[in-house]
Amino acid sequence: EKKEEKKQEEKKEEKKEEKKEEKHVPVSLFKPFVVNESIKPPARFLIFDDDAAIGKTAPSLSSLKFVRGEPVEVGQGKIVVVFFWASFADGDFPVVCSVSQMAKRWPTIQVVGVSLDSSEEHIEKFTTKIGCMFPEIKVSKLEADFPLAFDANRAVRTAYSKVASLPTLNASCMFLVDQAGTIVWREQFSQAHNFTAGQFEVQIKRLVNNLPLIKNGNKPKTDSDEEESMDLAGDDDGMLF
Repeated sequence: EKKEEKKQEEKKEEKKEEKKEEKHVPVSLFKPFVVNESIKPPARFLIFDDDAAIGKTAPSLSSLKFVRGEPVEVGQGKIVVVFFWASFADGDFPVVCSVSQMAKRWPTIQVVGVSLDSSEEHIEKFTTKIGCMFPEIKVSKLEADFPLAFDANRAVRTAYSKVASLPTLNASCMFLVDQAGTIVWREQFSQAHNFTAGQFEVQIKRLVNNLPLIKNGNKPKTDSDEEESMDLAGDDDGMLF
């Protein structure tokens, strides 16, 4: 009987020790990031398959002066994200932070921040703000963990505006370039359309994993487009007869 009692006591002690160990097992407070492939932005933010930039050769980045980080170039066998930003566009700082976090999630790709600022000094001043809090725009800690470059004479900005058939190129415009140097996606972000609400990272995931990119179809024709086509047709008829 005494032996049986001793065994039971030993078992109780073992269970107590097991419970202690369970309490000390570290549990992550953060859920792993999952790319939501079902995201589809509102029509006004949607990028269509016939976007002027898609399928074009990405302009070179060789003219950039890198103020922070190592130089990046397109068409060198790596996926590249060309991100246009500006230190004066502080309302877009949440996008800058999102891009920084995205760069950490995809270490095999290269991200370059092309500044729209008028001088290198503005970029250098921006780097002193990294790590700071901007509660008015819901940024708990400003981060930009990717190379930052100065675009002298706006050469790169102009080249990408031209290839995308844009009259001007604004802060938080991003281009996704494949390993061969071809633009496969473009998206414009802003305070109204944050990075997390777009399809850019979904396309990165698909490109990295050699999967077909999401297709949104061609841009639907508007009434103004149809009226313009009719006007042109009318002009042709007048010229022929």
